[in-house]
Amino acid sequence: MSVLSEVVRTLDAAGVAGWQREIAEALASSLDDDPNASTAKELKSLMGELVGAQAEPKGDVSDDLAAKRAERRAASS
Repeated sequence: MSVLSEVVRTLDAAGVAGWQREIAEALASSLDDDPNASTAKELKSLMGELVGAQAEPKGDVSDDLAAKRAERRAASS
């Protein structure tokens, strides 16, 4: 599978659009044409920012822990 097709699939799933998507696709296309460690590093960093930012939990961590604790207690009762 090409780098570009994988990047497009990931960006589509994350709903990323705009100039940042264009940069990611250009970097991926460049990697398909001429593999380069520096370009790969830049693409990895950009994808982490674009996709990772959307995957971060939006709530408070303590709220998440309390909810999980409540679920465990309810399941054990």
